[in-house]
Amino acid sequence: LGWVSRTFSALYLRKAKLDMGCIECPTPDCGTFVLPSGTGTGDEKECVHCLNCGLEFCSDCRRPHHYQSPCHEVMTLTRQWAEWLGTHREQYLQRMAARDR
Repeated sequence: LGWVSRTFSALYLRKAKLDMGCIECPTPDCGTFVLPSGTGTGDEKECVHCLNCGLEFCSDCRRPHHYQSPCHEVMTLTRQWAEWLGTHREQYLQRMAARDR
């Protein structure tokens, strides 16, 4: 097959997988498609596990799986967690150490 035929075939196969409800793994250079277990049962997000690279990600937003947190809050929660780790964690550990004395 020529380049155009291979490219067209790859695009057609990709569209067919997406039409079936498969989700492409968001890991760069992975390219594996995964069929979520809940396909067709509603719009509920679920944890999807890529069998190729092992990433567990959200079926809705494609970010790392975030359990009960809504997708629209993940970026805010991630920023708050990073801030806590960078500034407040040390204070917390010092308070806990002082309490244990």
